[in-house]
Amino acid sequence: MVDITTFISAEEFILSQNHSSPSRPRDPFAQQCYAELVQSLIYFDEVLVPHPTKLDPIPADYGELPRILRHLFDLRIAVPMSIGPGSTATLVTAEHAGGERDRGGDFGGPRDTQ
Repeated sequence: MVDITTFISAEEFILSQNHSSPSRPRDPFAQQCYAELVQSLIYFDEVLVPHPTKLDPIPADYGELPRILRHLFDLRIAVPMSIGPGSTATLVTAEHAGGERDRGGDFGGPRDTQ
């Protein structure tokens, strides 16, 4: 699974390297994202891409950019990640637990007893 921000940063890195005099990417994580994407493409038969808001997306739901994602969808190397209706309750629970952690709530971790 590779999220959409990895594709965006990887494309930014590729574009920054394609200039006549390569420049440093504006995003300091772009090179790492590029490496992560290349590794995923090498080691996995298909790369699942979750949509930020849709549980059962189609390639068109991701828009026209980044172009690298569009091309990988066209080649069926990357595929939209579908989350079935049976997983909705699990997602809601996980999202709620994540929100509790972000607000400093109890998430079952070690406690500071001082």
